[in-house]
Amino acid sequence: NADEFRRFHPQFNEIVDKYGENYPEHTAAFSGAVAERVIALGTEKRLNLAVEGTFRTAQTPISTLQLLKDNGYTTQVYIKAESAEVAWSNTLARAEAERAMNGTGRTVSRAVVAQMPGNVDTVYQSGLADSMKVFTASETIFD
Repeated sequence: NADEFRRFHPQFNEIVDKYGENYPEHTAAFSGAVAERVIALGTEKRLNLAVEGTFRTAQTPISTLQLLKDNGYTTQVYIKAESAEVAWSNTLARAEAERAMNGTGRTVSRAVVAQMPGNVDTVYQSGLADSMKVFTASETIFD
């Protein structure tokens, strides 16, 4: 989860002070690069990997899946589905919990949420996932 690396940005506090809740825009390149390096090191060491992502774009999971396939991994994608309302509510609750913990929280725009089904389909159509499962808290929707 690249979000976990944002706070290690060398100017994280200054960025948060200057941009407030828009800080993710200014730490995205850093956190993404760190996450990519962690994944690369994991593949070099032949570790089993679990990579968490938002499917905000299709390109990021496709690139990760391609790297894993190129290194001989079997790939599985698991998607936890929620209604748009529940997903938005969970996003706001997470941001509020982050604010309480470290003074600032990150939300995901409704536009990103709206793009997710298309991004999931694009990743599925790429053929890079050996299996893909979509599930809710109570049932499997796609297997």
